[in-house]
Amino acid sequence: MKRITWGTAVSTAILAVTIFASAPVRAQPLKTSGTITVSLSSGRMAGKICLADRAAGFREAFSLNAGLNVAKITDEAGKAVEFDGWYDPGVDGEARVYNLKTGSSTVCIDYVGAFPVYPAHDAPLDFKGVIAFNGDSVRATEQSAWLPLPFDPKNKVRQDVTSMT
Repeated sequence: MKRITWGTAVSTAILAVTIFASAPVRAQPLKTSGTITVSLSSGRMAGKICLADRAAGFREAFSLNAGLNVAKITDEAGKAVEFDGWYDPGVDGEARVYNLKTGSSTVCIDYVGAFPVYPAHDAPLDFKGVIAFNGDSVRATEQSAWLPLPFDPKNKVRQDVTSMT
């Protein structure tokens, strides 16, 4: 398994975060930190990502790819945060919307998932929103929601301008 940290992810361009045109622009980017572990041979992806300084309208929920399962969520003190999203979840494109039971400005999300590994150019229904593995590489775009992003349930937009540390 290859462990990808933010610096490696940015320099190798394996995973990228881009700006959604539909989301409001913030003066200060969302602060994210953590690690993502990816197995190119098995299609497994696991992350422990902390989202800090979430804007007030984006503290109630976050979106994450429907193929990734949340193991636990904690606040900045390491205390467990209750959440909904397993049953009758909200949907944001390819992502499931999780609702948080806290207004904390910082949350850390542990998640894991696995995706099929297809031979090169052989995935059925392949499009930008799919997290795609071919044994040699992984493609995950902003549309595929591989990174948990705060979600504003009232305006139905993601807080997506991020600063990775």
